[in-house]
Amino acid sequence: MIAIILITLIACKKDENSSSNTTPTPEVIDIPANYIKLGETWIGGAAAKATVYGLKAPFTGYNKLYTLLTDSTSGKVLKNGHLSIYPEMTMPMMTHSSPVDNQESEVPNGNFYEGAVVFTMPSTAGVWRLKFNYHNHASDKEGNGSMELNVVQSDPARSLSFIAGDDSSKVVLALVEPEKWKNGLNDFEITLHKKGMTDFPEIKDYTVEIEPEMPSMGHGSPNNVNPVYTKNGHYLGKVNFTMSGLWQVNIRLYKNGKLIKDGISFTITL
Repeated sequence: MIAIILITLIACKKDENSSSNTTPTPEVIDIPANYIKLGETWIGGAAAKATVYGLKAPFTGYNKLYTLLTDSTSGKVLKNGHLSIYPEMTMPMMTHSSPVDNQESEVPNGNFYEGAVVFTMPSTAGVWRLKFNYHNHASDKEGNGSMELNVVQSDPARSLSFIAGDDSSKVVLALVEPEKWKNGLNDFEITLHKKGMTDFPEIKDYTVEIEPEMPSMGHGSPNNVNPVYTKNGHYLGKVNFTMSGLWQVNIRLYKNGKLIKDGISFTITL
């Protein structure tokens, strides 16, 4: 009887050790100090969890998003798969989307899939949701998830919607801001998309002119570079701020050499 008890105790001890050895060790993930957690959701079917970060709280305009995907069981970072984000605004009488940038690569930048959404209106008009589709290539699992976001109205405006040209095209124009504006030359980047309900195709055949001015001083600045099309509706140029204060960057849009929109601008304070 004593021998049986001893054997049983030893077996239990081995089981405990075996169990503890198979417990997943949580992965230490380095989150950049300037990232703000916006929310998280489970990606059902893909055995994944999506945690979304931004550089600011969500606002009307171009929002850069950084999505961390982890295994829902082990917590380890997933680095082999395709992630697609689809923004959706639900209003009392309709549902629509907005322009979105999705990372084309199946490998994240470091730990994060990078993308962006142009929120065209604040959450006071309805409910914004980010919908996710993720195909985990390592396990060949695919699934969907969603999360709500509270989007506030940016002041000054960081996106504009208007009708341009004789064909009455509805256009969404958004400013892609750096983390901080500075005196001297800055990248000046905008996005241009045709406005739809579920689809916002890029506009890549516009000519863009910019003219910065400082209203309080009555002058502009030299050495600016007009934005030109790069990809996915993005236009990149340079703006030169010669001193601190409030600047207004005026924008003119042309198509086939014909002016189709004038009198639009973004206000930037250094």
